[in-house]
Amino acid sequence: RRNDPICGMQILKGFVKEDVGEWDDGEIYKADDGDVYDANIEILEDGTLKLRGYVGAPIFGKTQIWSRVDKADYAACQPPA
Repeated sequence: RRNDPICGMQILKGFVKEDVGEWDDGEIYKADDGDVYDANIEILEDGTLKLRGYVGAPIFGKTQIWSRVDKADYAACQPPA
């Protein structure tokens, strides 16, 4: 998938809802290295998304906090036909 266009690409999949605002056992595709990692996500009280990608067990991973953006600040991509 490394050579596929990123516009329109699904990067998160397979999550199972565990609790209110929490999903486990999913996967994230990391386009810059072309790998797929196990992942968990949680919506925090401030509306941000806490994502932990890992290999094997969550202890062997990295956490990022994602924020919503205003779509007016970003041009929409045009997926390939």
